[in-house]
Amino acid sequence: MRESIKKAICPVCGRKLGDHVPDMESVLAELSYDGKDIRIVTPEVVMEADFDHALDEEGFTLDEPHPLVAVIKIRFDSSGKGTSYQVLKILEGVDNE
Repeated sequence: MRESIKKAICPVCGRKLGDHVPDMESVLAELSYDGKDIRIVTPEVVMEADFDHALDEEGFTLDEPHPLVAVIKIRFDSSGKGTSYQVLKILEGVDNE
């Protein structure tokens, strides 16, 4: 699963994103961070996760970091645990500055 994420290409600069695409654990942690109860109603959810492409594949800072959006599909089992994760596409994000 993580291997396919590592192959994702940035739509802005064309570089590989490597480990910098949000993974299932970080997305689920972000959802529950504010302490509110979350209930999974359908077994499959498509969501968007904003993130910054600030580092290259080797971990060096880019000269021109830029915002991106990962469109993600997560499947859940009957207990609400994430069982599969797929990055459907990476989109150019909006710079809010």
